Amino acid sequence: MAAFIPMTPLTALQEDRKNLLLRGEYSDMKIVCQGITFKVHRFIMCPSSSFFTRIFKHPCQESATRFIQLPDDDPEPIA
Repeated sequence: MAAFIPMTPLTALQEDRKNLLLRGEYSDMKIVCQGITFKVHRFIMCPSSSFFTRIFKHPCQESATRFIQLPDDDPEPIA
């Protein structure tokens, strides 16, 4: 039987973040990679990627529609 380990606030926050990513609830952006649609959150994607930060700091179709198509990219890093 595994010992009970209480969740620290950081662990709880990490669990919440993982659940948001997995369910796509409250997402504010979609990325399509090789036909797979990911409902993601800008507040997670932008600090992790200068590519996404640049898109949303400048007026362009992707920032206006919050829809990005990456047909040739590997979907694994987004998943």
